[in-house]
Amino acid sequence: MAQVYGWMTLGLILTAVTAFFATYTQFGYDLVTSPFIFILLILELVIVIGLSAAAQRMHPLIAGGLFAVYAVINGLFFSGLLAAFTFASIFQAFAATAGTFAIMSIYGLVTKADLTKWGKSGIHGFNWFAVWPDSKYLFCQ
Repeated sequence: MAQVYGWMTLGLILTAVTAFFATYTQFGYDLVTSPFIFILLILELVIVIGLSAAAQRMHPLIAGGLFAVYAVINGLFFSGLLAAFTFASIFQAFAATAGTFAIMSIYGLVTKADLTKWGKSGIHGFNWFAVWPDSKYLFCQ
């Protein structure tokens, strides 16, 4: 399980670095505002479907390479979000998501509980009240 978290961490770092550089360079702006972005969107979907279907049968280097390509494409799409929204709103969204991930991971690790029994409503309620207690301010400003 630690390897999964390691891969996810590397993917998120690669996505963040790509998004940062694409946001603050002319190349990134040109790419995100061109029709080529739709080709990348289709490529991203093909990679996701391919990895989901065949990751267990692929050579690890190929699967890792495709995951890295997927993370870079995600970063290109996130750069569009970075250009459209304020840093504060993006930070709040990522902080809430990271907080949810961390707390749920720790809870599952410590209790060895299957969190799927909570259902979607239970997870969302937990997120709303425990992870981001002042989230009402996100929608009331």
